[in-house]
Formats: sequence, structure tokens, C-alpha cells
Amino acid sequence: LQAAALDSSTVAKGTDYKALVCIFLDGGNDNVNTIIPRDAATHAQYTTARPNLALPIGDLVAGTHLTPNTAQSGGRQYALNPAAPELRGLFESGRAAIVANVGPLIEPVTRSDYQSGSVLVPPQLFSHSDQQVFWQTSRPDSTEKIGWGGRLADLLQSQNTNDQLSMNLSLAGNNVFLSGTTVQPYSIDQNGATQRSGYYGGSNTARRNAIDALLGLSHGHVLERAVSGIQRRSIDLYELVDGAIGAVPAFTTPIPTLAAGYEGGQENYNRLVGRLRMVARLIAARGALGQRRQVFFVPMDNYDFHDRLLSDQANNLHGLSK
Repeated sequence: LQAAALDSSTVAKGTDYKALVCIFLDGGNDNVNTIIPRDAATHAQYTTARPNLALPIGDLVAGTHLTPNTAQSGGRQYALNPAAPELRGLFESGRAAIVANVGPLIEPVTRSDYQSGSVLVPPQLFSHSDQQVFWQTSRPDSTEKIGWGGRLADLLQSQNTNDQLSMNLSLAGNNVFLSGTTVQPYSIDQNGATQRSGYYGGSNTARRNAIDALLGLSHGHVLERAVSGIQRRSIDLYELVDGAIGAVPAFTTPIPTLAAGYEGGQENYNRLVGRLRMVARLIAARGALGQRRQVFFVPMDNYDFHDRLLSDQANNLHGLSK
């Protein structure tokens, strides 16, 4: 973003290619059982705070340990959840980072602060659906539903040569993360672009001609013009996107089976793999789509744990890690 403000930079001209892929853990991941304290003193505090949910220190074997580049305060040491060895490997090789102490609070708050109402807190603090919106906007002090992926696109969309197709591509339908002030996401699913019902195919020729005739009329009412324009763009973009990804060879590598003990997460993992494969095909088709900048939003389902935290989180993190 800083480089985009400099007219002379390569980034500002958009002559290179960059994509941001956001995998959103839908429901709300439990961070405390993801990055776990493993030094004796801090692990004891962690166990006291969650006696029925804490992972035993004996589970945090050497293959889970994280080695930060800088010493942590108070001699603290950390491990990654044992279900995620591949993510741990990326961290240890310097290819992944953990951004700690971030979240949708407005200012520090204790239980007594909250009960007394003496500090500002996000609206609907205990509603996880509302808090998920704040993660996507990064603005817990505002109910404006403009996502930070959308704000990126508002600044960078003009770097794409095709101004009809949004640089924000959603594998999760409409969402706040990709919604900007001027840019709105284009939705696709893991099987490809969604065609207009009853429009394609030889048996729909008469219906297609009728729809085209309706869309070609000169509509006097602003709402009629808006609906007509959306329908026409939807059809045109379907044909563009379907043709572009159709030219990219499909993946033939089978989806791996999760390790023993994590079979409960296989279905959720399969959906994630399918969505990410579509992201890869869209990236491969970027030339045909006229895109140098792309932002993707990919959900990973089933992070609304309730009383299934220990089993479901392990299954999900194992799939995410692979």
C-alpha cells in the first residue's frame, strides 16, 4: 500500500502480479489452544485458567516447539498445537509468521471493567457473528461494513486491465471482508462460475432470446436499469470467467487422506482443498481475466466449537496444516 502511493514504483504501475489469499476460520478459532505456552510457569497459568481445556505439557513434545528469532519476555516459550506439524515446519523455516496480541477490542478490558461499563468495547461483544465482522473490517469502533480486503481493492482495482471483473474474488458468497466503498466481490464456488439459471443449453434458446431482449430494452426507472445492468454483467462475467478457468487444466492429484485420529475433519478438509484449487486456477487464468491484483476470500468451516473444542479443533487444524 505504501508503494502504491508512489507513482514511480513498479507496484503503483501494477506491471507485476500479486495476490492475497485469506483463509477465514469460520466461527472463531481458539487461539489459546493454537499457540500454547510450554515453559513451566506460563503453562501452569494456562492450565489454571482452563482446567478442562488445556493441552497437557507432555503433549507439547519437541516436534511442536516454536523457536522465535527474538527472546520472549519472562523466558516464555511456545508450542504449536500438535495437530499442525506442517504449519510448525513453515514457521521454523521462516516461511510463516504469527501476529500476536491483535484482535477486535477497542482498548484493554478486564472483567470488572466490562461489568462496570468503564471502558469502550465492541458492539455485541459476545455475539460471534458480529465479532467475525469486526475481524473482517478491522474497525471494532464502527458498524460500517467495509472490509480491509475491500479497502485494498478500492485503492488497487485500477491496476487491472479489465475493469469489469472485480479484483476481489470470493469462495464464500457475499462477505464483509471483500466489500469496499466502490468495489464489490465477484462470487465463485469450487466448481467454477455460476451460470444464470435457464439461460444456457439448446432447450433454453427461446428463454435466452427473451432475456436478452428484456435486458436490451431502454429502461426508464433507475431500479429497472440497475437490475438490468447487474443481470447483463453477471452473464458476461460468467462467460469470461468460465472460459478463462476452462482453459486451465484441472488438477488430477488426489486429495490426501488425513492422518489416523483426524478422520473427523476429512470432509471439511476436502472442501478447503477444493476451494484453494479453484483459487489456484483463477490465479493461473489471471492473464485471460486481465488481472494483476487479486484478493481471495476462502472460508474453512466448522470453527464454531461449543463443547467439541478439543476434538474438532484438532481435526480442523490438522487439515489446515496439510
